[in-house]
Amino acid sequence: MGPDDIKRLRTNLSWTQERLARELGVSFSTVNRWERGKSRPSPLALGTLTKLGAAHRNEGRSDRRYASVFQLEFRRAGEKRFFISRSENISGGGLMFSTDKDIGSGESLTIGIRPEGASALFFDANVAWVSGGSGRRRVGVRFLPGEINGLAGILGSLSRASHQ
Repeated sequence: MGPDDIKRLRTNLSWTQERLARELGVSFSTVNRWERGKSRPSPLALGTLTKLGAAHRNEGRSDRRYASVFQLEFRRAGEKRFFISRSENISGGGLMFSTDKDIGSGESLTIGIRPEGASALFFDANVAWVSGGSGRRRVGVRFLPGEINGLAGILGSLSRASHQ
């Protein structure tokens, strides 16, 4: 993937260089150097860029999203108090929920998903986007890499239910 390909992918996603850098875990200047042809992405970054391209071509999502309501608890990183909400939908990559709490894009959260009749499963996540102003906000979070242990069972049950 060359400089023009990286820039094309970023603009197709409607992302800034800062956003692409944040999503890949690199600095803004690194993305800038890639797009100017001054350096090349590492094999790990290149793999992630390739996955982003495939996800964008697949209606912007790499994981199947399930419209499912689970009770969930969430708290900001470093805080002790959990707030209660309900998921709107969930995938292997993240979930959406609504809240009246003042949460901003880029914040780190701990999310506890409580399937009916089961104990909560906790995941670390980053807030990818927030919509809505004052009052009720819709929040989209992405699970951190390596944080999806236990989620396979939830998604598997949703997949089986959707095929019945």
